[in-house]
Amino acid sequence: MKKMLACLLCMAMVLSMAVCGMTADAAETPEKSGKSVTYGGITYDIYKDHAEVTKVDLDVYTGYNPEYAENKVFAFPKEIQYQETGEIKPVTALRYNDCYRNFSAKKIIIPSSVTTCKIGFGNYTPNEVLEEVTFENGSQLKRLYGSIFWNCVALNRVGIDNTDQLPDDIVWIDEHAFEGCSSLTSIKLPKKLTTISTEAFKDCVNLKEVTFSPSIQICHEKAFYNCTNLSRIIFETNSDGKNDLKRLGVSAFENCKNLKEINLPMSSTSYSIGLECFKNTGLTSINIPDCVSEIERRAFEGVKFENNLKTPKGEKYAIGIFGPQAEIAQPSNYTESIFGDTYNDKTKDDRPTIAGLAYSTANDFAIKEDFYFISVGDWNPFKVILPGDVNGDSEINVYDITPIIRYINHLSSDIDITIADVNGDGEVNVFDITKIIRYINGLDEKIG
Repeated sequence: MKKMLACLLCMAMVLSMAVCGMTADAAETPEKSGKSVTYGGITYDIYKDHAEVTKVDLDVYTGYNPEYAENKVFAFPKEIQYQETGEIKPVTALRYNDCYRNFSAKKIIIPSSVTTCKIGFGNYTPNEVLEEVTFENGSQLKRLYGSIFWNCVALNRVGIDNTDQLPDDIVWIDEHAFEGCSSLTSIKLPKKLTTISTEAFKDCVNLKEVTFSPSIQICHEKAFYNCTNLSRIIFETNSDGKNDLKRLGVSAFENCKNLKEINLPMSSTSYSIGLECFKNTGLTSINIPDCVSEIERRAFEGVKFENNLKTPKGEKYAIGIFGPQAEIAQPSNYTESIFGDTYNDKTKDDRPTIAGLAYSTANDFAIKEDFYFISVGDWNPFKVILPGDVNGDSEINVYDITPIIRYINHLSSDIDITIADVNGDGEVNVFDITKIIRYINGLDEKIG
């Protein structure tokens, strides 16, 4: 009897393990409605609730679409009808396949249904055909994966409909995504973009202007390396004058020889400027805000600075460093300064003047490395004036009402009228208080 019970117990355990094994395997298996299918030269993987393009045979496709031979415009399908069941399935992904390496389309259209695009239209051998990429309005694409347009040397426009605006839902541009796109002149980065990866725009030699939205956090190594015609970089900020920047990486803008202007932003956190970040750029002056925690060695090597900026008192300087405790690389412990050896053979009179706070690390750096230094006290060229922020705490709230009340009742004259006169009638009175109250309570979206 005991032997029989033991045998039954063993059999139960074996059956239990088998069932568990079947359950695990089932959970790991993608839920496909059927096998891969090919319709009109396009191959799809069919899933329970969507389809994914895995391959395109343009010779077969042209047989079904003879107009392609003339216009070379290829539109990925937004949806397909799965013939086995008659179901309509949205196309949500374009998967990588080597066939795109020799894609002969001059223009491609990516539908709004696509959320994942893991394909490569370029190669180590330049793609000399592809000229335009259009994302349908309402695009749900979240990421541009690595090397997607690598060496597409004829590519001159990428964006929604007929614009150069990338879809706003894209949060990440991977490494080499646009590297070598030498015909690209303009591109508007997505509003939700947080990360630009290594060499994403390297050798885009005709790219002229780049605008970063407030959401940008990291611009990785050599992101815009050797963009020799890039002349302007703009960092947009939120209404509080700040963005989310955390890092400008190693050689991010190196060899951007025509880069004359950049407005380094205030950030909601601190950020660093990487090794050789602005090496050999065309910058002549720069203000570095107090949220910059570190400037790494050779960050400005080869930059010919000029004293063309002015303090409130009219003193001229080339570089403003306003972080009182910022780590500034200098020749000690076998490292090099933020200027490399650019000014080693220059006298003090031929070196750029540095401005900053007295007794700060910038002050120490200037003394040790023999640069002229101008103390600017508490002056902050990055301070954003917010209409209604009467008490200057960078917020608009009930505490801004009290100074106006005191001013109206002649109890105080210490008020900035340009900030307190939020309704713009040239006076500071109860109507300005009403505007502030409406804004605080969400009745008005804007103030001033």
